[in-house]
Amino acid sequence: MSVGVGATWCLPQQRRRLIADYVNIHGWATVKELSEIFEVSVATTRRDLEELACSRMVVRVHGGAGRSD
Repeated sequence: MSVGVGATWCLPQQRRRLIADYVNIHGWATVKELSEIFEVSVATTRRDLEELACSRMVVRVHGGAGRSD
């Protein structure tokens, strides 16, 4: 999955959907990896993952997230 520079400027809901897609395609991703890919802070990435986990779009694990099966 290729994420363009425009990912920095997307709405939070759009970024979360892209994060969920990335995690589901790759099986799992670290917070650091996602924050670098989407060019947001680690804290923002953690909040996004928490929101996605509450929506059951990903499974939150220590240091990242995994695919929701």
